[in-house]
Amino acid sequence: MVTAADRGAFLQDLFWKSQEQEVSLFSLLKAALQANIAQASGTASGNRQLITVAGQGRTSSFAIPDFYKFMTSDEYRQMFYSFIQIYQSALSTLGLTQPADYDASHDQTVFNAMVADDRMQKVDSFHIDHTLGRWPSGAGFTT
Repeated sequence: MVTAADRGAFLQDLFWKSQEQEVSLFSLLKAALQANIAQASGTASGNRQLITVAGQGRTSSFAIPDFYKFMTSDEYRQMFYSFIQIYQSALSTLGLTQPADYDASHDQTVFNAMVADDRMQKVDSFHIDHTLGRWPSGAGFTT
């Protein structure tokens, strides 16, 4: 199982890589999802997931760190897809559009909104709402 802390650390690492390589976070998330799908479908060579992003006259590549070997291919795919959904929700919430080129300040704003999203948070407990529950008559409760 992938914890909220693992997801947060992975997203942070992808964000830093996008900043270092001057590619948009969305481009990196999209490339990661596509690399995972290619790996799962057998169209990629090798057994390590390599993520390649091309844009603005340059190409950047990196492999997913060995630290994340505990995750299955399905967990990677679900995580990357959820990151893309959270990214698109953040754009909508912030009233922004996807820029055509890399924009560090835009990505920082969207990344901050992504990290604050409820789907990135740890769930500590669950509570059951009994407010609409009906007790049978004679159960010893008075109203």
